[in-house]
Amino acid sequence: MKQLAVIKKYKTYIIYASSIFFGKGLEYVAILIIAYCLTKSQYGEFEFYKKTIELFSVFIAFGTPGLILTYTKSKASKVNFYSISIVVAFGLGLVSLLFLSFLKYALLVIPVLYYATFHYSNSIIQSYNLVQKGSVFASKYKYIFSILFNGLLLLTVYLVEEKEKSLIYVSYPLITIGIIYFLYDIKKEYHRGSFIFFKKYYRVFRRQIFNSFTLVLSAISNTAFMVTDIYVLKFFSEELTKNQMIADYSMILNISNILLLVPLTLTNVDIESYKKRFDNFEISLKKNIKFSIYTIILLAIFYLFLINSFLIDYKNTIVLFFVILFAKYFQSIAIPYGVFLATRRLYLYNLYINLIALVINIVLSIVLLAKFGIMGVAYASIISLIVRFLLLKQKYVKLKIK
Repeated sequence: MKQLAVIKKYKTYIIYASSIFFGKGLEYVAILIIAYCLTKSQYGEFEFYKKTIELFSVFIAFGTPGLILTYTKSKASKVNFYSISIVVAFGLGLVSLLFLSFLKYALLVIPVLYYATFHYSNSIIQSYNLVQKGSVFASKYKYIFSILFNGLLLLTVYLVEEKEKSLIYVSYPLITIGIIYFLYDIKKEYHRGSFIFFKKYYRVFRRQIFNSFTLVLSAISNTAFMVTDIYVLKFFSEELTKNQMIADYSMILNISNILLLVPLTLTNVDIESYKKRFDNFEISLKKNIKFSIYTIILLAIFYLFLINSFLIDYKNTIVLFFVILFAKYFQSIAIPYGVFLATRRLYLYNLYINLIALVINIVLSIVLLAKFGIMGVAYASIISLIVRFLLLKQKYVKLKIK
């Protein structure tokens, strides 16, 4: 029986991990093709839009994916929190329209909403799928929507003149599909009686607004580690070279961020066991460290092959790549600690740590950019991510001693 349980768990790992790697793999293949087809300046602009959409989508989701994953327990609470979260996201989308219009980026509202609600990665619906319908169903959703998204993205790049805006255009048909699917799903749950105690769960949700607010700020600061560097290069580097620098840095981030699939996979599958025992967390942590090291080796080999055969224009980024990859290792091994603290509902502490590390990263990036150029931004990432890892680990050790 014990062997069957172990086999079943590893089967779950494989199914869910394969869907993540399939989805991200398609995304990276699409991005590499786009980088090959576009000039460095165009690709830099494409990546600026992409990072902006990812960052604002975290705000629109308002921390509800994390709330659904860590707070909900009963089936009814999951369904009700899910439906309320989608409504809240669309409400915030309307509010963001005013803000983005002021910045002359109103065209980003629809893609931001799509990423927050129905995208195949880190969206509200994926958190709901995972806790309510299981990792196998969540994997199927990832497969389908990743094929639709990346297939349409490449088609759009081929068809439109403003290729740097292709990511924006592709979100319009996909959010329509997402809304139709959401309404169909909610209708089924309504007939099953899932909304009998809607008022009760709505009151519970309102009481969790503060936790949700801390989660959204924590998620924004967490996501900002992947986009802050791009904004520093956009607004603090020389006008003539900034898009080329963004292209170089974004290419490296896209490849090195593959490393983060390891902790994201393990923590998503193991999150329920984190709530029970410290030992379960430490077993998962050891697996994360081991697989992160293996992945670093594979990524190094892959990147060397890439810049020597396919993306020759990025051959000058080899040293920068290894510096950022080293920084990403500390981000990778810090993620399980952050998720563990979230299962203990230490949302505010997580927020403090993420904000401290984010401020350090922004300040150091600006200062070191002026002194060391693009390498200075990478050095700032290493320092801030090490500080974040040490603070998270220190809190975990204190909890364990208690």
